[in-house]
Amino acid sequence: MIKEYFDNLAGVWDKICVHDEKKIEYILNLLDISKTDAVLDCGCGTGILEKFLLNLSSDITAVDISSKMLRIAKNKYKGLGIKFLNADLFDVDIKFDFAILYNIYPHIFEKTKLSKKLYEILNPDGRFVIFHTDGKDALNKMHSIKASGLAVELNDVKIEKKHFEKLFDITMEIDNKDYFLISGIKRSGVKEKD
Repeated sequence: MIKEYFDNLAGVWDKICVHDEKKIEYILNLLDISKTDAVLDCGCGTGILEKFLLNLSSDITAVDISSKMLRIAKNKYKGLGIKFLNADLFDVDIKFDFAILYNIYPHIFEKTKLSKKLYEILNPDGRFVIFHTDGKDALNKMHSIKASGLAVELNDVKIEKKHFEKLFDITMEIDNKDYFLISGIKRSGVKEKD
């Protein structure tokens, strides 16, 4: 259902979605991504983050469940060395130093499963960030109108981060009218049980 929703909107996505580039740059600059970090853009859509990530890392993989969104992203960044995967994030089995989830967190219904998957695909000391360039109230209102049934409501960051604290040390959290962000670093030696 989510795949079909985004496939249907792929052709108009870049016209109907506004992304505040200054806010994106602000968050990405907080993350201290190095040129050698293997970065995964989870749910890359039409390639919103890639133009920023190209300035930060030389090893970028972009994954999206929507083949039509991914096709647009591939066309935008042809020949620039970005690897594109048409897959569900939960099917990815490559290792990364950094996983970025920009604007997709409400569309992932199983948060504990997400935490386990991020732990699995991140290298030792690997980091993740979930972020939005809007606050949770605005996001929840927008999703209730435009994507009802395709997104879960965001809770306060103090509640949402609990999904990740078992496997990650939470290093940054922002929850205000302009941003929603959770970031963490993979704990070493955690034995995860189902």
